Amino acid sequence: MSRVLLTLATLSGALLATQMTASAAAGTVGSGVTSISAPVLVTVNGGQGFGDRPRNETSIAVDPTNPNTVLGSANDYIVGDSSCGVYWSRDGGRSWADSILPGHQFSVDATLPQPLPTGTGVSPQVHSRYDLSGDPGVGFDAQGNAYYVCLTANRPEDDGSIFASTALKGTFGFNRPVRIDTGFTPVLFNDKPSITVDPTVGKPSSGKVYVFYTKFLALTGTLILESQSSDQGRTFTQPRTITNLGQASASGTSAGVGPNGEVYVAYENDTKNLSGTGVSEIDVQVSRDGGASFSAPINAADDHPVSGQIQHGVGRDNSFPTLVVDSSATSPYSGRVYIAWTDAKDKHADIRFTSSTNGGASWAKPKKLNDDNPDNVAADHVFPGLAVAPDGFLAADWPIDQRDDPTKGFYHPYYTESLDGGTTFRPNVSLAPGQLSDPLNADFQGQFVGDYNGLTADNTAVHPLWVAAGLDQARDGKHEVLFTNIMPRGVTPVPVLSTLPTMSQLASSPLAYATLVAGAGLWLLTRRRRRRLPRTLAAPVERVGQLNR
Repeated sequence: MSRVLLTLATLSGALLATQMTASAAAGTVGSGVTSISAPVLVTVNGGQGFGDRPRNETSIAVDPTNPNTVLGSANDYIVGDSSCGVYWSRDGGRSWADSILPGHQFSVDATLPQPLPTGTGVSPQVHSRYDLSGDPGVGFDAQGNAYYVCLTANRPEDDGSIFASTALKGTFGFNRPVRIDTGFTPVLFNDKPSITVDPTVGKPSSGKVYVFYTKFLALTGTLILESQSSDQGRTFTQPRTITNLGQASASGTSAGVGPNGEVYVAYENDTKNLSGTGVSEIDVQVSRDGGASFSAPINAADDHPVSGQIQHGVGRDNSFPTLVVDSSATSPYSGRVYIAWTDAKDKHADIRFTSSTNGGASWAKPKKLNDDNPDNVAADHVFPGLAVAPDGFLAADWPIDQRDDPTKGFYHPYYTESLDGGTTFRPNVSLAPGQLSDPLNADFQGQFVGDYNGLTADNTAVHPLWVAAGLDQARDGKHEVLFTNIMPRGVTPVPVLSTLPTMSQLASSPLAYATLVAGAGLWLLTRRRRRRLPRTLAAPVERVGQLNR
């Protein structure tokens, strides 16, 4: 090793040693998680340069042809009201770039392209202006093409049109939005679209893009609709009703595709609540013919919905399900379907989980994933994410967990994982120890932190993307998007930085600053030798990048 490398390694080791005590809980945890990298701010320094604005409702996907390519999304208020934010990384999440989805910069670009894209299966209707967009979702196909879905609307809460965009492999230059459906108040509102892409290869349905959403009708009830594309998102079929729920309310669609191209969609159905029982259900519908037809709703589990505000004013909440399918033909749990949701059966919000081993025909008895004291009724747990890797590894997280400060409602994200197809789960572990979000001194007066949370996984790592409040350099209460890598298997335990250093800390600590520079230099030098930077140095390198902006 050269003298330069020895010096850099010595400096880096010095700071890591000072962090050892504070980060031990994150680096070697009882859950079996071997390494959690320091959280990286995905949205930093005001993003597009319009000042620091909130973000919420994350989703995330990893390119199956290149695990270093990561795509994320969120409601992004950087240009005024909510727009569909696009975040991408080409280095496994160490650094990020961001933009607004084309055609959705409503405070800057007030009109969608005219005429609207054709071939979408719906009659053209001119909309000269939308006020906002949101509810985004992302995905990749097996060739590495990226897909993005979101809705647009006008205040006060009318319209609700669904659009999708595609970015071909190797680019994040998403095309102008293709319209799937248009809504207008008071007749209807299209809400909460979800997207899934058939990951199989060599099957008739391979590469199909499916979009599901809820249509709320003013007089006749609620519909669940599906539209699909077989040409990489250039056109979508006429939206088709797969369920008419009458006067019941249903929302929160989440979908996945199995190893033989079978399609699953789950949602929360309030039919049972019509009689005042206080019980809803998580329903699932299945298609085994490429989305040409779907089964009748199958009750996967009874649901005790959270409603209004959860405790301590953390924000709006829901019991929307999140569904994933083990689509790998080589996984020991191939074809298994998993669902998680927030449930208030015990008078506070818990994360519940169920699974099916027979294509959704029957479902296991629900279990609770958060493992804190069952009598801890002061703590809520909200917005689960699920992910399954190609080798069958199953992960779950939830960004709001109040167990560490239930009296104030401060929260941070927790995580668990399963090595046996969801039969058992390891003990919970915090993803950001010491980084508690303050719900009452955050954006929207703590009343809105989104409606869902993103998580994805590959055979190397699990990748959470979540929202936290007040963790940027200014500690100003803004909702920022954070990312980390969880290395669950076969990695020697290493310490991680438990918090990101602030600018003032850098100014007052020559050792800290020297270590950051050393970390960047070590990364550059070892990169030339085609080595991978130890994940413990990812945050210092990112911080150096911020200093140089």
